[in-house]
Amino acid sequence: MSEIENNPMENFLFGIKSPITKDRYSRRLGNFFEFLEYGGSLETQAKQFMLHAILLPDGKVMTMGSNPTRKCVEKRIEIFSPPYLFAGDRPVIDDVKSVLKYEESFEIQMHDGTEILDTALIRPSNTTHCLNPEQRYIEIDTVQNGDKISSKIPKNENLVPPGYYMLFVRNHSGVPCIAPFVRITH
Repeated sequence: MSEIENNPMENFLFGIKSPITKDRYSRRLGNFFEFLEYGGSLETQAKQFMLHAILLPDGKVMTMGSNPTRKCVEKRIEIFSPPYLFAGDRPVIDDVKSVLKYEESFEIQMHDGTEILDTALIRPSNTTHCLNPEQRYIEIDTVQNGDKISSKIPKNENLVPPGYYMLFVRNHSGVPCIAPFVRITH
């Protein structure tokens, strides 16, 4: 057995190609591949050094990248559907203001009054060399009353710098809505 085959997790995490099949991975990693039954998929192309993973407004993750120093120039982009997308129906935001100010209270109009688990602002990605210096997840306090969610943008600009954010609402199954973009400003 080769060294590559001895470390299936490293093969998965770092995109090393090997002749290992899904069945051989499954025997070693138990139910790790269970999510494949729900339509999720693993990346099929090695991304290596210049890996980028970007959260999309629909909760999917776009991956891309290559390693020019190893003469690997991968130009394809892949979309990964995490298991949480298959845990039930999505909550739907019918209406929310597109520009929000610090310490401003605002309402999120939900489609059908689905009970929510949490609400968060996530900064759009700005990745380079496997790093995302703009990455931010800011959970915001909410109060739900039927199909309306009342919330407030935090005051601290160090926590929430001005700019664009995806506004995610998740239900109790952990399924996110398709996030609208909102702009936080003074």
